[in-house]
Amino acid sequence: MTYGLPADHDVIAEYREQLDRLGYLIATDFELGVPFGAHLADNFFTSQHLRRYDGDMPIDRLRARDVVRYQRFGDDIDLTEHDTVDLPDRDNPTRVRQFDQTKVLKDEKFVALVTTLLNLVPEERRNSTGTFGINMFRTFTDVVTKPHHDDEEYVIVYVVAKTAKGGRTQLLHKYRDEIVLEQELQPGQLIMFRDDIFRHGTSRLETPTEMCAHRDALICTVDYPTNHRDCLD
Repeated sequence: MTYGLPADHDVIAEYREQLDRLGYLIATDFELGVPFGAHLADNFFTSQHLRRYDGDMPIDRLRARDVVRYQRFGDDIDLTEHDTVDLPDRDNPTRVRQFDQTKVLKDEKFVALVTTLLNLVPEERRNSTGTFGINMFRTFTDVVTKPHHDDEEYVIVYVVAKTAKGGRTQLLHKYRDEIVLEQELQPGQLIMFRDDIFRHGTSRLETPTEMCAHRDALICTVDYPTNHRDCLD
């Protein structure tokens, strides 16, 4: 299954330059030509796919997960499902965390989104083949437990739906507790950044009185080649 760039190549090129120069970019799915947030919400952020896993933190978080392999042919990318979505435990690398697989490549809009995100990587930093981690998170209180690295090349946070204020995405200095960027992403907005430059975190959600607050976000990783093993993030 091979896809190329959306129609407006200049927009993609501009965001590549920003990512290369600053180490991060903030964009909307509309600007990138993939305004599929409502489609993802209706078809993937559902009880059919989202579930709570033992040991997941925060403890009230729901998750669905996939990992896909990519192979580049210029700006065209071939995608296939990876053979596992399991992860090594961050606190105990000898233990493997197992997840159900939500296969996203059956959905053409999801394929177009993944391809577009991969094509945001500046050309000089690209790998010809690799893996792309996909996590769908529904959070209600805490979004993450603390600032951290994912130990991958790039991280993408794409907010699909949100019924609460708060949940501000924060990029922090690699070594100091200094916030470099703070942005409360709204549905349709995404941030992509180099994981080796920044630690990242997210502030707690603020619950409105009239409804149960939640935030649906797609968290993706462009993985290091050395992480092409049986357990990937």
